[in-house]
Amino acid sequence: IFVLESGQPVLDEDLKFIEQILTITSNIIFVQTKIDQYNKEDWQDIQRRNQEILNERFKDRLVDTRVWPVSSTNLRKAASADKKTEEAYLMVSRHQELMAALQAFLARVSGWGRTTEAIVVATKYHDTSRKALAGRLAGLTAESEQKQAELQKAAMEAKRRFDAEWGIQGQKYKELRDGLQRAISVGKQSFSNTMQPGSDLELTQKAKIDAASSLKKANKVAEEMPGEIVTAAMNNWARICDEVQQRCIALLGPFTEALDDIGAPVEPELSALPEDGDTQNKFKRDYFGMFRSSAGSGMMVMSMTGIAQIVGGVSLIGALGAAAPFVAVPVLAVLVGGGLKGALSGQVKTSQQQLRVQLAEQLQKVRRYFFDVDLAAGNFSRVDEYFATLERTVNEQVRELVEKNSTESQAEIARLKEAMQLDAREREARTKQAQEQLAKWDNIGKSLGAVTARIRILQRPAAPAPAPATLERG
Repeated sequence: IFVLESGQPVLDEDLKFIEQILTITSNIIFVQTKIDQYNKEDWQDIQRRNQEILNERFKDRLVDTRVWPVSSTNLRKAASADKKTEEAYLMVSRHQELMAALQAFLARVSGWGRTTEAIVVATKYHDTSRKALAGRLAGLTAESEQKQAELQKAAMEAKRRFDAEWGIQGQKYKELRDGLQRAISVGKQSFSNTMQPGSDLELTQKAKIDAASSLKKANKVAEEMPGEIVTAAMNNWARICDEVQQRCIALLGPFTEALDDIGAPVEPELSALPEDGDTQNKFKRDYFGMFRSSAGSGMMVMSMTGIAQIVGGVSLIGALGAAAPFVAVPVLAVLVGGGLKGALSGQVKTSQQQLRVQLAEQLQKVRRYFFDVDLAAGNFSRVDEYFATLERTVNEQVRELVEKNSTESQAEIARLKEAMQLDAREREARTKQAQEQLAKWDNIGKSLGAVTARIRILQRPAAPAPAPATLERG
């Protein structure tokens, strides 16, 4: 939420700050305050000019360049006024328009992501549960004892194979652990390389220093260097975290397939919803594309959603959230900027040498921020702590899912055995009950499909916003 004033158009300092924000996210909502301190025509002129400047400077780089006016003074008066004057104060405060815009903004940048997670988890849970219900019905409706025995044998073999491959000593689980360790080691080394002498980050700044042909340009480099170093470090860290997490998601693919395969076998005619079996999968493909575009650089959220999609949102949905990136932007910015000396002086060559010294000092501070250990507290470096938490959490959640699904599979095998002992009347009653449960679950699936269809409608692009002048006349 970027706040502008009503006394003057957006300043050059603000535009530079917006440039830095745009390296992280394009999701900005602009609010213009203190409209009660100026004539309506005056603050509207400033609002119109602000929108023109933002549109000219950033064009397609900003999702929305509208500026929403508000008077917090009149809003406070409305809070303490009687009913008769409350509405008047609310109207002149422009609070209602701002509130609606802010709600729409939050729905776009945050609400869609949460909706995606909920839909993915619900869809996967529904599919998995339906398979269990269909498996139970298959055991009850088997036409012969031989068919019942075959179903029981298939379920037992699926569990045996799952336990052998994904148990503590399983080869598949060992491959997953090794793959996670390798992905994390590569990620740590990649990030370390971005901080080493001769890295792109350092070479970029050195090139700017070498190109500073006057004291004025040298001072500008000195002013901009701390922010650029922080931004570059943040971008490198976010990119590498995302790459490691995407690699973790890929490594979990075989585990996902194993989770889908374990359990009671399902007859082909019971394996899918009676209508439009691809609806949910198509929705997920479409919806994730929309979510990526609206989430901006929501790298961590996107990865959590990917995990949820892969393993059904059981427990692993929190795996990456528990190990969220630790970069404290203000702390890092102060840390780097705090070492800046005053304005450069002397000859250009001397100034360039001073800048090289400052560059080395600032890069060293950034490296130490990420990689220094705390012996007194017994803590590893921030990078090590983050990746260690990521690896441990994913492994713990995988183990929990292995135990949970193995236990549930054993319960389904017991149900198949029990079904073989039922007499005709009991079997008929159980079959009717299972059919009713499956029918109810299919109705829930249809409701879920209706929700996804409704969300598709909501995600359609809205009509283009009116031009600033038209907006103001409205």
